[in-house]
Amino acid sequence: MCWGWNKDRAETFNGNFEHPGIHNVAISNAIGEAVDFQLASGREASAARVRELADYGKDRIGSLPGVKLETPRDHRLCGAMARFAFPAVADKDRFGAAMRARNIVSSAGAGPEGGGGRISTHVYNSRADIDLFVDGLREVYGR
Repeated sequence: MCWGWNKDRAETFNGNFEHPGIHNVAISNAIGEAVDFQLASGREASAARVRELADYGKDRIGSLPGVKLETPRDHRLCGAMARFAFPAVADKDRFGAAMRARNIVSSAGAGPEGGGGRISTHVYNSRADIDLFVDGLREVYGR
C-alpha cells in the first residue's frame, strides 16, 4: 500500500514526494557491492572505460548520414554523455518500434520534425550495446 498523488499539494519533497510509497530496497542493498566494485576496479579505470565508450558512440552514431553530434568531444565538458540530433522520419512510431525490437529502452526518438537522443555510457555498457543502437538507427533510416 502506498500514498496516492494529491493534485492539491505542491510538487515538492515537502508536498507529494515526501511519501513515495514502497521504497526500492534493492538499491540501498546494492550500494555496498557498487562501492566494492569501484574500489576493486579503480576509479581511473572506470573513468577511462566510460570515456572510451563515449568516444566510440560519438564516432559510430555521429557517422550515420544526417545525424549531428551536439556534444563536445572534450570529456571535461560532457563526461560520458553524448547528445545527437536525428533527421526527420515520416513515421513517428518507427523509431520506438526499432528500439523495442532490440529491447532498448530510450527516450530518444524522431518524427516528421526530426528528433534526438543521448547515450550515457557506464562500465556495464559495451561496444555491442552501442552497435545494437546503431543497428536500430540504420533500420529506422534504411541506411
